[in-house]
Amino acid sequence: MQKWEYSTCWGWIQDRKNGLATDPNLIWQGENPVWDIVKKNGLEGWELVSVTYIDAYKILYTFKRPILEG
Repeated sequence: MQKWEYSTCWGWIQDRKNGLATDPNLIWQGENPVWDIVKKNGLEGWELVSVTYIDAYKILYTFKRPILEG
């Protein structure tokens, strides 16, 4: 049976001009665009499996990747 490991990161929903963003390139976590984190995780084998809106300003991203046995 396949086993998985999970990871999460969160980001702010903001657009410097309009207050809210729909473009992932406008979603920020501190000083780093969350979209860069999503791309980096993908290169490390993580799959984005869930995007959850925590409130009007915050999003939680959940990733999984297979645990390789043997």
